[in-house]
Amino acid sequence: LKLIAHSAGSVLGLLDDVVDTLREREIRVFSARRCIAYNVAEATIGTMIMLSRRWIDHVGNTRGGGWRNAEFTAGRQGLLGATVGLVSASAVGREVIALLAAFRTRVLVYDPYLTDYDAGALGVERVEDIDELFTASDFVSLHAPSIPATQNIVGKRQLDLLRDGAVFLNNSRGSVLDHDALTEAARAGRFQIALDVSTPEPLPADHPLRSMPNVHITPHTAGTGAYGYERIGETTVDAVESFFGGRPFDGEVDLSRWELYG
Repeated sequence: LKLIAHSAGSVLGLLDDVVDTLREREIRVFSARRCIAYNVAEATIGTMIMLSRRWIDHVGNTRGGGWRNAEFTAGRQGLLGATVGLVSASAVGREVIALLAAFRTRVLVYDPYLTDYDAGALGVERVEDIDELFTASDFVSLHAPSIPATQNIVGKRQLDLLRDGAVFLNNSRGSVLDHDALTEAARAGRFQIALDVSTPEPLPADHPLRSMPNVHITPHTAGTGAYGYERIGETTVDAVESFFGGRPFDGEVDLSRWELYG
């Protein structure tokens, strides 16, 4: 048996025909994507707090000579005690769940591949209908892979269901979100939006989402960070040592479920 270590956070660089060869030859593949997931999860939690507490608006107001603005403060739901909806219990989604434990949240997860048993082990509620998740949540965060089944999985119907004052984030892949529908919903200004990814990426300089006050775009940087980067090296070494020692290792890519990686 051979081991391929892939430490770039995603194994999608391997073509499908190469994957077939790997299966035939029983070559095992390692991915350090969970290390990048640590960084993305941190960015997700930070963004949830920042947008729900309207820090960007407060800072802009004080820089302009103002002080408290009731629009940004009155009765807003922060992360503590909130209902958080996660689309996908992916590697990132599970790290977000772990961090949310400190905030006494109710966590709903929409993921067709998540079993009731796994949901119970994670301490979350599994919902079978994505619309239910959007209706019930104060925060909705997307962490789904880019696969055919998730193409534009979030569109006008789901965005219309979001409650006023909600926070909506996409730190996964641009393809899971209908950007035309998001642009339409964003114009109403009902909820705060954070995008670290988009389709296309980057968005054109004159795209309306770039100039809306309730839309906050970062340049695909949620996965950056010293902590996760350092773990890449550590986990790769651990995987190699475990492989040659005949032991199982964390981060092995399940090639039988290749179509779910994205």
